[in-house]
Amino acid sequence: MANLVIRTAEQTGFPCYVTLDACFSTGPAFLTFGEAVNDNGEQSVHLITRAKNNYVGYLVPEDSSEKTFREKDKVSLIKVFDFSERFGETEVMISGNLGTVRYFTWDLLWKPVGDIIRFVFVIDGDDRYILMCSDLTLPAGQIVTIYCYRPKVESMFRTLKHLIGGFCYHFRTKAFPDVGRGEDVRYCRPDENERKKFDLTLEAIERFVNLSGIALGLLQYLSLTRGSEVLGKYEGWLRTASSDCPSEGRCAECHSGGISVLSRQSSG
Repeated sequence: MANLVIRTAEQTGFPCYVTLDACFSTGPAFLTFGEAVNDNGEQSVHLITRAKNNYVGYLVPEDSSEKTFREKDKVSLIKVFDFSERFGETEVMISGNLGTVRYFTWDLLWKPVGDIIRFVFVIDGDDRYILMCSDLTLPAGQIVTIYCYRPKVESMFRTLKHLIGGFCYHFRTKAFPDVGRGEDVRYCRPDENERKKFDLTLEAIERFVNLSGIALGLLQYLSLTRGSEVLGKYEGWLRTASSDCPSEGRCAECHSGGISVLSRQSSG
């Protein structure tokens, strides 16, 4: 996935930030993105992710070119929240709403990458979390704002899974290697005929998911361009319309004739 993001950034020609969950707060992830540089030698993709509570950092020596990890300089990240009096305040956009959070920024050496990472300690009401960013020039407020866009991706996946059924594919093949527990599939050697069947199965799965994504995109397009007409044709009960743009579910619940009529109207 990291390589896919890098290729996309190279095709657009613009530097970008990718925000991922805590599963990607690893040395290999940061190092992979760090290797992506543009023609000017600048990193083209920066990673923003959430640190795990048991992570530690190390104070940066006065001579920053010397990357030494001394035990006396070790910092338990979670304990930084005990010094909340050092935190400042900033307004950031969280889930479309302007809110105030308290934050503290600290650039520390992180052993998995052997280099400096920007850590942002955030207090949002009762929530406390630590963000990591490979861009040492990006202000804390922007780091928090960018990370808060990540739940939109989770919402999209939830809709794709439960409303569209985008992951309900059942394409199977006996050509797939019979791998037991603990065995590595990379060491299996299927013959050419089995390999073709295996590739066709993967292709069918990818097409199914891609078509589901297209269906979701069409529902979102109808919501954005024909929201009032969708709500007018909706036969269910809504207590209060929270937005002029109906949800993908509202669009899907409209009868198929209504959706096709809206498509013809929008194209005309």
